[in-house]
Amino acid sequence: MRVLLLCLLPVVAGCAAPVKTSFTPEMEAAALAALQPGEGRILGQAFVQSGKGKVIPAAGQVFGLIPKTPYADERIRRAYGNEKWRRPIVLGLGAADPRFGAAVRETKADKHGDFEFDKVKDGSYYVEGAAQNDEETFYVYDTVEVRGGGIAHVYLSGH
Repeated sequence: MRVLLLCLLPVVAGCAAPVKTSFTPEMEAAALAALQPGEGRILGQAFVQSGKGKVIPAAGQVFGLIPKTPYADERIRRAYGNEKWRRPIVLGLGAADPRFGAAVRETKADKHGDFEFDKVKDGSYYVEGAAQNDEETFYVYDTVEVRGGGIAHVYLSGH
């Protein structure tokens, strides 16, 4: 199982304080419960633009479904700031609690950058993954809400 960069990023000394929020046993239980089968679906598409303006799908990339917890909120905020994209290296983020990485569900995008999470419980989630243009790889994320066992849509482009 491949674990997303947000979940396992190592500490790079001297740049920023590590995440202050602890991934408590209560958060772990809530995150694992959120990943139990439900009635909803998340349909997504991820892509980036090349330096020449060409849209490039995130074909074959892995995307993670991360239940929103205070710990996930802080890691996302520290990794992305006010943006919906970032470069692969985030200085000073610190290694994630291993239990956090275990509370992420993954799927792989098809050749068009389309991906799906099925049997999702109602709740609030982050969806994160990588997209690559001609020059470099970017990580992108967005939030998504699943309500009433319905279908939620997410488009990851970094904007």
